[in-house]
Amino acid sequence: MRGVGLRLGLATCVASLYTLAVAGGVITGTDAANLAARFAPGYFAALWVVSDARRTRYWPAYHYPLFVWSLSWLAVPHYVWRTRGRAGLRLAVGLELLLLLPSLAALAGFWLYPHLPDLR
Repeated sequence: MRGVGLRLGLATCVASLYTLAVAGGVITGTDAANLAARFAPGYFAALWVVSDARRTRYWPAYHYPLFVWSLSWLAVPHYVWRTRGRAGLRLAVGLELLLLLPSLAALAGFWLYPHLPDLR
């Protein structure tokens, strides 16, 4: 399970740096990279939930990984709350911040764009 969690963190950090650079106007994004930055954190969050569900034996529906992938910012804290209760509150908040980090990086890039020097 540690390997999947590490991949989730790495994918989210790479996606965050990419969205910060694109939103800040430092680089020009491609369609494939934009798609990967958008869907990679949710994909690895779904892999983490599947890996953890084997340990906790909590599986609410057959298509639960699809739900986690499509609404990871909502489903992962729900999953952590259902499997760990109040003891998992720090984990749920940490995963929520990790999954929202690319969006926050894009917002920071938009805010920083007017203040960045022209690099051309």
